[in-house]
Amino acid sequence: MMSSPILRALVVGINEFLYQKNLSGCVNDAQNMATYLAEHISEPYQPDIKLLKNAEVSRDQLINSFREHLITPAQDGDIILFYFSGHGGQELADQVFHLYESDRLLEGLVCHDSGKGGKPLLVDKEIRYLMAPLKNKNCHVVTIFDCCHAGDITREQNELPERRISSRSKARDWSEFVFAKDPKFAEASVFSEQHLDDLLPEVKHIQFTACQDFESAYEHPTRHYGFFTHSLLATLNKSGGQISYFELQRRIRAFMRVKKLKQSPHLYTPKGQQQEVMGTFLSGTISEKPITGHVAYDALRKNWTVNLGGIHGLTVDGENEAPSLWVDLGEDEYCEARIEEVFSSYSKIEFEPYANVVKREMYLAYISSLLLTPTKIYLKGESAGLAAIEAYSQAHEEELKKNQISFCEHEKDDIYILEADKQAYYLYFSSEKEVPLIEEIRGYGPQSVAEVMKKILHISRWLSIRNLKNVRPTFLSEQAIQLKVFPSKGSAIVYHPETEFIALTPAKNKEDGLKYSFQLKNQTNYELYVACLYMNRLFAIEVDYLSPNVIRLDPGHTVMALNGRQVSLSILNYIEDFNLPEEVLYFKIIASTQPFEVNLFALPALKQPQLRGQALESKGFDLEGEIGGGDGWITQLIEFHLKNPFYQQR
Repeated sequence: MMSSPILRALVVGINEFLYQKNLSGCVNDAQNMATYLAEHISEPYQPDIKLLKNAEVSRDQLINSFREHLITPAQDGDIILFYFSGHGGQELADQVFHLYESDRLLEGLVCHDSGKGGKPLLVDKEIRYLMAPLKNKNCHVVTIFDCCHAGDITREQNELPERRISSRSKARDWSEFVFAKDPKFAEASVFSEQHLDDLLPEVKHIQFTACQDFESAYEHPTRHYGFFTHSLLATLNKSGGQISYFELQRRIRAFMRVKKLKQSPHLYTPKGQQQEVMGTFLSGTISEKPITGHVAYDALRKNWTVNLGGIHGLTVDGENEAPSLWVDLGEDEYCEARIEEVFSSYSKIEFEPYANVVKREMYLAYISSLLLTPTKIYLKGESAGLAAIEAYSQAHEEELKKNQISFCEHEKDDIYILEADKQAYYLYFSSEKEVPLIEEIRGYGPQSVAEVMKKILHISRWLSIRNLKNVRPTFLSEQAIQLKVFPSKGSAIVYHPETEFIALTPAKNKEDGLKYSFQLKNQTNYELYVACLYMNRLFAIEVDYLSPNVIRLDPGHTVMALNGRQVSLSILNYIEDFNLPEEVLYFKIIASTQPFEVNLFALPALKQPQLRGQALESKGFDLEGEIGGGDGWITQLIEFHLKNPFYQQR
């Protein structure tokens, strides 16, 4: 008989420090988190929760508890949760870590005995090392940090208490790292000889932090709790725990904005795992990603706001009708709101007052046609397949209209062609009638037609994000962010806005071809928040090419995409099989003076088309086995053309 899976939680709260300023709300936060877990964990999971407070959290004791309570006993199917509430800090990084830390600082947790004259921080690289044994176990792993990792940032008087130490620690001796006792890492030089991702592959996990690394995490001065943990538990209780990490982050961010706190809770997952944030909290179950926002009352400005803005595709201008926004008031009651003014990451709205609208509450908002491109489809082919589409369109007329999908009677330019042939649907674009956009969808039943429409909606959203730009005047120029490409051989390539595309050389095999790395530089005098989206021909969007996926970039500073790893390029199989001359890829760079989030943009790849009667394997980018002052914002769309080395001109 199989044993029940276990929720293994190590919950830590530190108010009292030997060498640092004390805090007041961290122990309360930890106790409240432990209580929530104990009271709400449901079958089949059994709780195993360990709570550590104050002097119980020496550096050595924390490392031992991490290993003995979380890592060593973990079994397939367990949930592993590490929660920390206390001070965060930074220390100067050893030179071997400079490639991975653009600011040359390591971020970490301040233990009870951390500080000058005491023990060092427990830094992120050490936590990564401690978690490494989970790599071969099928566990749902979550880390939650209610602390901050900002360094010595000047504060004005009367600000809220911050959960950070006021100075950076000096670089430690290598022997003081927890992994230095491992013969494999006894010498620092090993990190110069091999990439961090090869030495310490990241465990599949979700990390939820109270703020971004350049911000502070605040606690209430009199009620003795952290704003992040307080709003986290309040949201979990209100939703009954049935909420995705993505929605949880967005609701807490909206709460922080209403409270006028410069604190943006942040989600992180390792490369290629961004879809995990759509899973339900502590369950790991992937759910459909909603296109929704959250409405809250801004008491300072005395208006209502929704946490979606121009970066998310909202516009209000004289040419286009503003999209409808419906506010869910609960108990199946909705009201329509008008979008009055759009900023980069949020919008002001207005709606008629309702008796049960409460200014202290937060409401879910649904926005029609968000991030969608109008789609016209011409139908052709077998009558049975066309009849199935006709039946579906009549039954789902309103849904198709909302999603801006319509059908036309004549074939013309700039439309989609949907062909029914031999019990399968094939989707083409009118300018490329010989090459399907995606893999065919078999059968003429209602489920097959629904799957076709789902794929068309996916492509529509991809095109909308690719074409996203700021249509309003902005003081940021198109050259705000410079992209520089470094090939493994030859000179660097600098992208200029007037450049049509960058030509890259794909490999014919693993041992052939150049490898590339990519650098972004802030060329303005403003602090910018920057994201780099990777978009390919299979209509995938990967949002984690930077770490974190939206990074603050100071004037003149640079950041390497993919932490500096080099990309080996290979074309998709169908490019070769359909004898296409090249493959086109994109970087979509978004830069803003205000923080924003991009998980909303993530899209999985669709299956590539096949020559009829053949099955194809997938290729693509290969990263040694894997890749993937005001209120102003801009976007840049950068094309990369990969010549097909097997192309035969006919």
